Amino acid sequence: MVSSLGVSVLKVLGAGWALSLALGAVYVFPLRSDIWGMGTGFLFAVTALVSILLARRRVALSVDIDNVYLVAGYLSLASLVFTFSVIALVVRSLLPFMGDLIYIIAVFGALVLVGVLNEDVPIYQLAFYEESGSILAVTRGLALGSIMYLIVYWLTGGLTVVEASQLVIGYLTTKLQIEELVGILFLMVFVVAIPEELLSRVFYFNVGSNVVTAPLASLLMITTWYALHAVTRYFLPGGSLILFIITLGGLVITIGYALYGFLCAVFTHAIYNTLIYASIYFGGVATAMAAVLIALNFLVARYLGVRPL
Repeated sequence: MVSSLGVSVLKVLGAGWALSLALGAVYVFPLRSDIWGMGTGFLFAVTALVSILLARRRVALSVDIDNVYLVAGYLSLASLVFTFSVIALVVRSLLPFMGDLIYIIAVFGALVLVGVLNEDVPIYQLAFYEESGSILAVTRGLALGSIMYLIVYWLTGGLTVVEASQLVIGYLTTKLQIEELVGILFLMVFVVAIPEELLSRVFYFNVGSNVVTAPLASLLMITTWYALHAVTRYFLPGGSLILFIITLGGLVITIGYALYGFLCAVFTHAIYNTLIYASIYFGGVATAMAAVLIALNFLVARYLGVRPL
């Protein structure tokens, strides 16, 4: 049995480590001095502030876990993902299999630590918390992802300012070449959204909130989210706007996860990406699809007698 003093020391180290990694992520990929760069920095602060309110709403984000292995594992995996960002900046390009390998190690490492967490916290508090059942969690995710898409569509002047494919949220999505819309949706759910939400929301935000604090965990989550996407977007024309949009997406997904659960986060992430691809192949049809999905959520919520969002 590990003494409480040992756990406390690790948590203090964890707080300093999480803060240093968050600052390091911004140091590696410094925010531009334009309006979008300043807006991204503002989103970092907003995410930390919002997490204070979310921790009061979501029981799992305020649970204190006295597990020395969980704390040590959290710090180690956070270091691994951040190191990937540093290497990517220094080398500018990794051998394809090396980038994918680090990504896979990070996701499966998060899964192992989430499994450790289950020894202390019931599964419903971990990732599958929904106020009104799984169906509503999915439709809320579809609505949030659609709203996010419409915001991006407006910000980019109908996706004409920057290359639309660069607005997709995800590390592996730059390798996707599938044009069938249904195929893209399922690929986004299983290859992109589920692993990245397990790493970002369940691991960084949920586990991190349990071993440090919700605001500090959210700061590490959102800055690492920014840095990992900056690996492939930072040096692009319009990269500052692209990273602002992706960081905004991280905040929206975090709110959806904390309020409505893992399924909501997954479908918010997946449908946003799918609509971006739909706009590339089908133009304005994607906007109509977004409106239909938002309306669907309102109809389901009305049928169940609860608020839509």
